[in-house]
Amino acid sequence: MFDALTAEMRRRGDPARAAHDAVYMKSTWRHWGVTAPNMDAAIKAATAGAAPADLLALATRLWAEPVWDCRIVAGRILSAPRVPAGDDLWRWIVARLPEMDGWAVEDNLMKAAWKCLRADPRRLDTVETWLGHDSFWVRRAAFVYTLPWSRPGEDPDRMLAWAARLASDREWFVQKAIGWWLRGLGRHDPARVEAFLAAHGAALKPVAVREAVKYLPARR
Repeated sequence: MFDALTAEMRRRGDPARAAHDAVYMKSTWRHWGVTAPNMDAAIKAATAGAAPADLLALATRLWAEPVWDCRIVAGRILSAPRVPAGDDLWRWIVARLPEMDGWAVEDNLMKAAWKCLRADPRRLDTVETWLGHDSFWVRRAAFVYTLPWSRPGEDPDRMLAWAARLASDREWFVQKAIGWWLRGLGRHDPARVEAFLAAHGAALKPVAVREAVKYLPARR
């Protein structure tokens, strides 16, 4: 599967796009310039009928390659519904978080993390430990990977406490992620976001505030 998938990805790659992606992502990895639809087509062709354990092994092999597109594809494979949200997948995600080095790689693993956390919210205890991690990508993941808790019907208190804790974090990507989280909450509960900003907004960077207020009523 690995050979078939990577051969198909290389065939679908675009050197011009690869050069652009490397600059845009500020990446030192090799790039093949494969678009997301072409990644999905290659995955479909190469992994038809594969068992979940085989897909996890494939993702492990892909992640080890020094190719940006391979890490993206690993996340897309594990995010698919046919990979169950069990302990094996959760351990895989947690083990590789410290190796994150780009928002696109982290975001393509996002849905895999979502399903693991939704399947067993006790895993949020592990996510909370990420807040003090040296890597800002790990700190960012604490918000990006808990976005489902910003939706209607969920209790946002725990994540709001995390956002308050990291409101003074000066890393741009962490601030952006806090803003995204508040933006999602503001779609249906603007009062909670307003209360948070009244208490902690002064500590946030402008990028976080701009995101947070995006869906707040204009009159406020």
